[in-house]
Amino acid sequence: MILTGPEITAANHDGRLVINPFEPDQVNPNSYNVRLGPTLLTYTAAEIDAHRPNPTDEVEIGQGGYVLQPALRSSDSFITPRAPQ
Repeated sequence: MILTGPEITAANHDGRLVINPFEPDQVNPNSYNVRLGPTLLTYTAAEIDAHRPNPTDEVEIGQGGYVLQPALRSSDSFITPRAPQ
Protein backbone atom coordinates (compact mmCIF):
# COMPACT_ATOMS: atom_id res chain seq x y z
CA MET A 1 0.00 0.00 0.00
CA ILE A 2 1.31 3.45 -0.88
CA LEU A 3 0.03 6.40 1.13
CA THR A 4 0.20 10.03 0.10
CA GLY A 5 1.62 12.59 2.49
CA PRO A 6 -1.84 13.70 3.68
CA GLU A 7 -2.86 10.03 4.12
CA ILE A 8 0.29 9.38 6.19
CA THR A 9 -0.57 12.34 8.42
CA ALA A 10 -4.22 11.24 8.79
CA ALA A 11 -3.27 7.60 9.49
CA ASN A 12 -0.79 8.68 12.16
CA HIS A 13 -3.39 10.99 13.69
CA ASP A 14 -6.16 8.35 13.86
CA GLY A 15 -3.87 5.50 15.00
CA ARG A 16 -3.79 3.33 11.85
CA LEU A 17 -0.06 4.16 11.62
CA VAL A 18 2.28 4.91 14.51
CA ILE A 19 5.24 7.22 13.96
CA ASN A 20 6.69 8.42 17.24
CA PRO A 21 7.78 11.14 17.37
CA PHE A 22 5.78 12.40 14.41
CA GLU A 23 7.20 15.54 12.81
CA PRO A 24 4.90 17.15 10.20
CA ASP A 25 7.90 18.69 8.39
CA GLN A 26 9.20 15.18 7.62
CA VAL A 27 6.10 14.32 5.53
CA ASN A 28 6.69 14.32 1.76
CA PRO A 29 4.16 13.91 -1.10
CA ASN A 30 4.16 10.08 -0.72
CA SER A 31 6.68 9.26 2.02
CA TYR A 32 7.93 10.10 5.49
CA ASN A 33 11.57 10.91 6.20
CA VAL A 34 12.77 8.74 9.06
CA ARG A 35 15.86 9.51 11.14
CA LEU A 36 18.18 7.13 12.88
CA GLY A 37 18.41 7.07 16.65
CA PRO A 38 21.62 6.38 18.59
CA THR A 39 21.30 2.58 18.29
CA LEU A 40 21.16 0.24 15.29
CA LEU A 41 20.03 -3.38 15.39
CA THR A 42 21.29 -5.77 12.72
CA TYR A 43 19.92 -9.26 12.17
CA THR A 44 22.43 -12.05 12.75
CA ALA A 45 20.55 -14.99 11.21
CA ALA A 46 20.83 -15.83 7.51
CA GLU A 47 17.02 -16.03 7.30
CA ILE A 48 14.50 -13.78 9.05
CA ASP A 49 11.22 -15.28 10.26
CA ALA A 50 8.39 -12.73 10.59
CA HIS A 51 6.51 -15.11 12.94
CA ARG A 52 9.10 -15.11 15.73
CA PRO A 53 11.69 -12.80 17.29
CA ASN A 54 14.95 -12.86 15.35
CA PRO A 55 18.43 -12.58 16.92
CA THR A 56 20.15 -9.21 16.51
CA ASP A 57 23.39 -7.41 17.30
CA GLU A 58 23.25 -3.90 18.74
CA VAL A 59 25.52 -1.15 17.44
CA GLU A 60 25.84 2.19 19.24
CA ILE A 61 26.36 5.17 16.94
CA GLY A 62 29.15 7.31 18.37
CA GLN A 63 29.86 11.03 17.95
CA GLY A 64 31.72 10.32 14.69
CA GLY A 65 28.61 8.80 13.14
CA TYR A 66 28.19 5.49 11.34
CA VAL A 67 28.41 4.74 7.62
CA LEU A 68 25.70 2.38 6.38
CA GLN A 69 26.96 -0.04 3.75
CA PRO A 70 24.56 -1.44 1.12
CA ALA A 71 24.38 -5.22 1.00
CA LEU A 72 21.91 -7.34 -0.91
CA ARG A 73 22.21 -10.95 0.21
CA SER A 74 20.45 -14.18 -0.43
CA SER A 75 21.66 -16.68 2.20
CA ASP A 76 25.44 -16.76 1.72
CA SER A 77 25.54 -15.37 -1.84
CA PHE A 78 25.70 -11.69 -2.64
CA ILE A 79 23.30 -10.43 -5.29
CA THR A 80 24.63 -8.00 -7.88
CA PRO A 81 21.90 -5.95 -9.56
CA ARG A 82 21.88 -6.33 -13.34
CA ALA A 83 22.55 -3.37 -15.56
CA PRO A 84 19.65 -2.44 -17.85
CA GLN A 85 19.97 -4.00 -21.31
